[in-house]
This record gives sequence, structure tokens and C-alpha cells, in this order.
Amino acid sequence: MRLTAEGAATRLEGPLLFLQRTLDVGLSLLAMTVLSVPFAIIAALVKWTSPGPIFYRQERMGLDGKSFTIVKFRSMYNDAERETGPIWAVPNDCRVT
Repeated sequence: MRLTAEGAATRLEGPLLFLQRTLDVGLSLLAMTVLSVPFAIIAALVKWTSPGPIFYRQERMGLDGKSFTIVKFRSMYNDAERETGPIWAVPNDCRVT
């Protein structure tokens, strides 16, 4: 993104857009390659330590009130908040896997 003399952002065009896209895709592929082994180990440990899905999905509120879904490794037992509703975890929480 370029800035004008007034400090406003402008859209990338032409070769700069191609360069930005190439860097985005290249760095993403590199990160996925490097992180695939640790992610596979974490996924296996989550599945091994407790029944249920590996990933936890949650709706979050983003910029300008737009909602999005966050996906992360599950760190609590499946349906851990069914009886209490959403509450903060505490040290030695029995819901943690």
C-alpha cells in the first residue's frame, strides 16, 4: 500500500500488486511448510488426550462490526462450557485437556 503526500493509503497497481501477491503467497507457503509438522503433532495430541473434534470454532466480532469465524486447536474438553456458559479458565481448571 502506498501513501499519498497527505498520508492517505492508495491501492497497489501493476508490478507492485504482482510483487505483493507473490510475497503473500510465497511467505504463506513457507510458513505452512515449516509449521505443518508442529501442527500435526499438536492435532495428534489433542485427539489422543480427549474425544471430540481437534479444532474449536468461534464467532468473533471484527473491524466495523463484521463477524468472522476463528479456528484454533481445542484446549478444553468437548462441551466444557455446557453447564456454566462461557467463563474464564482458572489455574488447574478441570475442563482443560
